[in-house]
Amino acid sequence: MRYLIVVFLTCCACAAQSISVGAIGGGRLTDDVLFFPSFGSNGVSVEPAFRLESRFYDVGPMIEIGLTHGFAVEFDAVYHRQGFFYTFAHDTLYSTGRERDNSWEFPLLLKYKLRFSALKPFVEAGVAPRTISGRVAGTGQVSLNPPATTPPLGPSFPTSYSPSVGFVAGGGLQFNLGHLRLAPQVRYTRWATAPVVGGFYVGSYYSNQNQLDVLVGISWKVK
Repeated sequence: MRYLIVVFLTCCACAAQSISVGAIGGGRLTDDVLFFPSFGSNGVSVEPAFRLESRFYDVGPMIEIGLTHGFAVEFDAVYHRQGFFYTFAHDTLYSTGRERDNSWEFPLLLKYKLRFSALKPFVEAGVAPRTISGRVAGTGQVSLNPPATTPPLGPSFPTSYSPSVGFVAGGGLQFNLGHLRLAPQVRYTRWATAPVVGGFYVGSYYSNQNQLDVLVGISWKVK
């Protein structure tokens, strides 16, 4: 996938009418991981023992290659820090755990801009390969539920998640101030798979396949 992206961008650069480089960043409006509590024999849900500890922000470099007739290609490398804390309790067993992951998304987008003098509304669509890696640590199982004092977390271990691909659609406005480009936008991503999957007595959790971001691209026209 990365090889194809490089080849595609190289071909676009050869036919470029303009090239802008900069950064894109903003905030995520959706949770990274969803938690679903289990239900007891009486149909009442068990008290959830899951807490998200993700960072709100997204940030990374970007490059936009302008083509003809209002079309452009944009490639980003967006970093996001995600994580969660959970508690497992069943009969006389008790344990807690914490996970921290680094998520890198690589959206490759085709954009179309309406031509106005200073204001350029645009729509975009494309694909976004993603990698998630990090570390997880836990207390192990304690034979008292709950213990008088929560045991400290033990050594951490690396996570191992398969790469995933998302389908991206969005839109926004571009303001041109000389060579400076400002582009506030909203971007929706639908992930084909849910890499982070787990469960315990009080419920199960997995990656949210629906993602909504509010972003601002800041770039400089170099060509």
